[in-house]
Amino acid sequence: MLTMVDPDKPFSTRWYATPAAQREARRVGAHFRHLIVAQFGNLPDPTVLRIVALVALVFSSAFFVYPRSIVSVQTEVMQRTDLTTHAVPTAKPVNAVISTGRIGISAGSQNGPLSAARATEAAVVAPVLIATEAPAAPPVEGSLLPNYRVLLMYGLPGDPSYGSLGSYDNLRLLEFMRERAAEFQEIDPSRPIKLGVEIIASLAQKTPGVDGSYVRDSSATSIYSYTEFTRSNDMLLFLDVQIGRRKVPEEVQRLHRYLLEPHVHLALDPEFAVGSTEIPTVDLGSVSAADIRWTQEYLVALASENKLPPKILMVHQFVPEMIVNKPLLRPVRGVQLVIDVSRWGNQEAKTAAYTQFVNDERVEFGGIMLSGTWDDPAMSTEDVINLPGAPDIVIYQ
Repeated sequence: MLTMVDPDKPFSTRWYATPAAQREARRVGAHFRHLIVAQFGNLPDPTVLRIVALVALVFSSAFFVYPRSIVSVQTEVMQRTDLTTHAVPTAKPVNAVISTGRIGISAGSQNGPLSAARATEAAVVAPVLIATEAPAAPPVEGSLLPNYRVLLMYGLPGDPSYGSLGSYDNLRLLEFMRERAAEFQEIDPSRPIKLGVEIIASLAQKTPGVDGSYVRDSSATSIYSYTEFTRSNDMLLFLDVQIGRRKVPEEVQRLHRYLLEPHVHLALDPEFAVGSTEIPTVDLGSVSAADIRWTQEYLVALASENKLPPKILMVHQFVPEMIVNKPLLRPVRGVQLVIDVSRWGNQEAKTAAYTQFVNDERVEFGGIMLSGTWDDPAMSTEDVINLPGAPDIVIYQ
C-alpha cells in the first residue's frame, strides 16, 4: 500500500512504502536458559574459543557467499597474435541473444580491421556475445518506402532562382519527370517510381518581415494549386519549410490543413532555422533531434486521427552541424524519416556526403538532391543508382 506523505512536494518524493508488519519474537523458556548457562561453564579458555569462532565464521561465510546455482558460460581465449588479422564487424544495431552455452558475436556483412591499439592488448579471456541484427519493423500499410523510389522537382513556384520548379509550367514539369522516371526504370526495373514536387512553403529571407520571423510564406492559392495538380496526376507534394526564427512546431502546425491531404508530405530545411539573434542566409541554421522527434510524433498522430496513410518527413542536410544530436534520431512507426543530402559539388563530394550522412550514420531512409546549376559535373541517373545504398528519394533542384 502506498500513502502520500506531502502533496506539496514533487512527485518523486510523494510516495513511500508502508513498512511491513513485524513478527513477534519467540520467548525462550527459563529452564532452557539455565541449561545454556550451565553448559558455558564447561567451555575451554578464551583463546580456544576464539579459534573455534574463527573457523566457524570462515565456513559460514563460504556457505552464504558461494552461489546456490551457477550458470556456466564457456569462454574463448583470443590470442594476441590472432587479433592483428581478425576482422570484426562494424557497428550495426543488434539484439543480444544470451544462452548458457557458448556465446559469440555476429552482426552485419561489412567488416573492418581491429585498431592497432587494441591489437597490442594482452590476451583476453571473456564470454563471447551472440548477437543478431535488430529486425526492421514492417512498414505500416500504405507506406511508400521502400517499395517506391520517389523523384521530386524542387523550387519556388514562379521563381526560377530557387530551383527548377520555377522554370516549368505543369505540362513541361510532367514531361521532364516522366523522362527521368523512364531512365531509372531502365537501369533498375525492380523498383517502381513515384513522381512528385517539393515546393517552398515558407521562404527564408534577410529582412525580418511583418512578424519578425525572417520568413515569407507562400500563398494559400499557390499551395492549393499544386495540391490539386499533384492529386490529379497521382503525384506527391512535399511542403518545404525554411523556419527562420520561428520554432519547428509553430512552422509545422501552420501547414496542418494541407497535410490532411493523403498525398501531401513534409520537409524541414535546417539551413535557415536560426536563433533569435541570427539571420537566415547569413548564419547557418540547425534543427535538433528533439525537433525532428516532435515532428515525427505530430505526423503519426495526424495520420492516425484522420485515417491517412503514413507521412514522409524529409530533413535536408549538407554539413553535420545542421542536425544537432543526430545520433539520437530513431525511426518512429507510422512515419518515414528521410535524410536528404543537399550538398552541391562534383560527384566525389556528393558521394562522400551521402556516405557520411546516410550510410555511416544509419538513418532510416536516404535521399539526394541534384542541381544542374551548382553540381559540376552533374550526376547521371546511373551514378545515383550506383551510390552505396541507392537513394530512396531523388530531388531535381
